[in-house]
Amino acid sequence: MSALTKLFLGSSATSAAASGLNLLGTVLVVRWFGAPTYAHYVVDLAMVSLMMTILEIVPSNYSVFRIQDDPTWQRSVAAQISVTIVLALVVVTTLGSFSSLFQAYTGWIAVYAGTLAVKRYLDLRLQSSGRLQEFLNIEVVSSFLRLLLLGAFSTTHAKGTAVWSSLALGTALSQASWWMRNPKELAAFSGFLDSRAWTALAANTPAYVPYYGGILLKRLKDNIVPIVANRLFVSREVLATFLLALRGVVFAVGQVRILEALMNHRATLNAAAAISRRNYRLVALAAQAVCVTASAALMVSSSLKELPWLASLILSFMVWPVLYLTIERAKAYSTFHANRVNAAISAYLVVVVASAYLLRLSGYVSVTAFAGALVLAESCGYAVLRLSARKVSVVAH
Repeated sequence: MSALTKLFLGSSATSAAASGLNLLGTVLVVRWFGAPTYAHYVVDLAMVSLMMTILEIVPSNYSVFRIQDDPTWQRSVAAQISVTIVLALVVVTTLGSFSSLFQAYTGWIAVYAGTLAVKRYLDLRLQSSGRLQEFLNIEVVSSFLRLLLLGAFSTTHAKGTAVWSSLALGTALSQASWWMRNPKELAAFSGFLDSRAWTALAANTPAYVPYYGGILLKRLKDNIVPIVANRLFVSREVLATFLLALRGVVFAVGQVRILEALMNHRATLNAAAAISRRNYRLVALAAQAVCVTASAALMVSSSLKELPWLASLILSFMVWPVLYLTIERAKAYSTFHANRVNAAISAYLVVVVASAYLLRLSGYVSVTAFAGALVLAESCGYAVLRLSARKVSVVAH
């Protein structure tokens, strides 16, 4: 067994544990608090994620490789994250308190936004140093603590507060535990007072520009489905049913993206380039099997009456284009061809929005039809990225 295979299996197992705990959390939220609370939570989570695009002022896909070329860049990233934590707390609190942006706002949403900023720093720090396993361990602890807190708060807090407080506290406590075990890592944050750290950030601004379009597009892609589904399905029960079917896909795709996270380390990316297409197909088949199994377990465990079996099966085919797109995306970012990735994401978004519009226009609004549209959207995104890779290859020669 190759070193890359061992690394992937170990990381995948840890990621699967975290995802499994999160799936259990999903079941408990639906069973304990009801489908409407779950639907509001997912939509608000998407909104928070979109707002946290502020984290990408200095693009992560740029920094993760820049740190490997210039270790002093870590101090600049830490300085930027320090400011972002404060901005996240202020912006989310203000919009949540004085607007109707969120379905069910609670102050814990702002706290969670702050933990997302810390999570981004840890992600960059550990991926760039080939320590992905440490980051995944933090995620497992976070998911486990969230379950404990969800149970503790289920009878003492309001529905929305219980869901968000358990998520925010679980994430914050797991991060605090890592910092306590690695106190020397805090030294990087001294860059907040170092003018050289800020000067470096400013001096490299032109290098960020190609990434900005992709940052917004990627954020839209990660959150467009629940937002569009919220508009497409009037019934909260139907919306919850669709989101439940989608959750199994999220679980499986999370395992596939472990490969991309590993490839953000250049040495690992070079090793991954030698993997055969046959092995990639085996990984895709395994991921689809995981997706079907996770979806089935999730639906059977839920309290919903109408279960979207066919939609769940259709959604499982998303893992195929996602796997191949993930590999091509890592290659593109490693050579700083961000615009190729941007074109692929744009194609995905156009297909998702256009499909939803056509479904509404035709009056054929169903969970199954929308599931098929998502598979088509991922396939189109991969096709665009792959086509652009061939064009780059032709130009290079």
